[in-house]
Amino acid sequence: MFKKVVPVVVALVAVAACVTTTTVKRTRKGCLDCHPEMRTRYAQGIVHKPVADGKCGSCHLPHGMIGGINLRIDGPQLCYACHKGLAEQASRRGVVHKPVADGKCTVCHDPHSSAIPDLLKKPERDGCLACHDAEGFRGALVHAPVAQGCTGCHDPHYSDDSKLLVKKADNLCLSCHKTGEAGIVKSHSGYVLSSGCLECHAPHRSGGKGLMVANVHGPVLSGKCRDCHSGKGKGLPQAAADAGKCISCHEVNPDEKHKPVNGGDCTACHAWHGSDNPGMMKAGAASVCRSCHDQGVKSAKKEAKSWHRPVLDGDCLACHQGHSGGQPHLLARKGTDLCAGCHKPGRYGKGGKINHAPAARGECLKCHAPHRSGQASLLREKQDALCFSCHSGVLLEKGQYSLHKPFAQGDCVGCHAPHQGERSKLLEADYESGDLCRKCHPANDKDADHPPYVDGECAQCHRPHASDYSLNLKKMAGRLCFDCHDDLEGEFGAFKVKHRPVAELNCVGCHRAHGSANPANLIKKQPPLCLSCHEEVSRYWKDGVAHPPAAEDCANCHAHHGSNNAGMLTEPLADLCAGCHETGSKDFLARHKGIRPGASSCLKCHDPHGSIGAGLLYPVSHDPFAKGKCTPCHKGGRLK
Repeated sequence: MFKKVVPVVVALVAVAACVTTTTVKRTRKGCLDCHPEMRTRYAQGIVHKPVADGKCGSCHLPHGMIGGINLRIDGPQLCYACHKGLAEQASRRGVVHKPVADGKCTVCHDPHSSAIPDLLKKPERDGCLACHDAEGFRGALVHAPVAQGCTGCHDPHYSDDSKLLVKKADNLCLSCHKTGEAGIVKSHSGYVLSSGCLECHAPHRSGGKGLMVANVHGPVLSGKCRDCHSGKGKGLPQAAADAGKCISCHEVNPDEKHKPVNGGDCTACHAWHGSDNPGMMKAGAASVCRSCHDQGVKSAKKEAKSWHRPVLDGDCLACHQGHSGGQPHLLARKGTDLCAGCHKPGRYGKGGKINHAPAARGECLKCHAPHRSGQASLLREKQDALCFSCHSGVLLEKGQYSLHKPFAQGDCVGCHAPHQGERSKLLEADYESGDLCRKCHPANDKDADHPPYVDGECAQCHRPHASDYSLNLKKMAGRLCFDCHDDLEGEFGAFKVKHRPVAELNCVGCHRAHGSANPANLIKKQPPLCLSCHEEVSRYWKDGVAHPPAAEDCANCHAHHGSNNAGMLTEPLADLCAGCHETGSKDFLARHKGIRPGASSCLKCHDPHGSIGAGLLYPVSHDPFAKGKCTPCHKGGRLK
């Protein structure tokens, strides 16, 4: 090991000796030596102590070979390394401001310097309003602390209060507003109050005098507190515990009642004194209703595929009565009329030539869930299962061999309108003309000319849902073709020799069902079509000699479908060959050594499709025949 290292070291020393013999004193540079612009940038206003001390390495790692601003520790732990008290409090307190909980200190604070106290990026109020909607802090009358800044009442990091208040709400109010002052006592109708400030007063802004909430209970406005409270003197130590007081002013329909109404628990939903919410609700309708009726909004947010818009918006009162009503589930109106308030009947079951029976009867809930669903369009279950619950006969088609894709996927509304339509069976487009099918299967083959296809008569050959035959055909392909080409059925039966596709009734083995640019709607031109099955026929065509009729068109010699002649020939072999070759001519006899071949003996010597040489002779021949000596076997033109 050392033997390999020493020469390198010696070489390095030699090089160093050649360069200089002076000892160079190295000085460690700081960050600002290379980044002087940052000194000017971060030395203004209030400077973060590590920056003021020039200790960039307190937070950042050295750059090294590649520049960067890599922090030593990720997240809030870097800040907590110095601000230990903040970390301890955040772990002990009940409520933590979201940026603090997320460890995003720099959302509010600049880590280097700022012109604003506490290294804030923006003035306090502006910084808060970057996340909190400013509309909630504007009005005819704004609470003075709001104008001064939010931290007079709220802790920006943590608190034991749900609103991050620095004290309990009443204590916080009373720290500025003394209950015994004459003006305050007078404004409260002579009562000395020490709690419940936010039940009547808005903490941020209001549209009226005294920062009163938007909706104030009548007795409060008129100063008749004892209409509801009992007790003596200027204090109001006790409120009415039952709903008797409420019902004495607020009549409730004697029909079906909301459970809190039956139990006299009005304050389960309503505030006693006032509220910024309509109907003096304790909170928004969504929050109040969901405190008892969650409807899976929290737990099913991800699972549900569709939600009724009022449920998502928390607008429960769009459909339900709050106190009582004459309909089940405290519905505001009869179910049919209720849905029709938003979903106009003229579009959903009562405005078409054909109306889906449940929609026409207003039975919306037979198909749809009222709040949420794991299916699209609030369907109670999968679309096809829902349809099959009424159309049970169609369900049996699911067991057939070939299924139409929409039918297989349960997409009934891919073809049918779910509520109403203008056509039989609520089809989305005309079936008889092919318009419905062409929504998915456009007629893009300009050469297709088979009349049923051109005329859009898809139903003449295909079933709409399923079939026991491929491609949803009504029958086996051949039998289906005979429905129009009935003359061929008897003709085919008379053939002694049938083309194999004909024998198997596989018409589409050779013909394109919708049509093609080739004669007789053939899949390919001739002879490539026949060669797709009879490839051996052309084995000598490339490097040998092709029989011209065969290379031109197989139909020159063979019948398409079948024949009474061997090999499906159009004529007996002797007549077929004699049609082109003059078997009685001198030239013909000379080529055959003066021997007249038998009437059907051509194929004993010649390949009818092609050969490796002239004369279309077979490549392997009897030795005397190969040498042109026929007489050893043939005497006088006759076989021995």
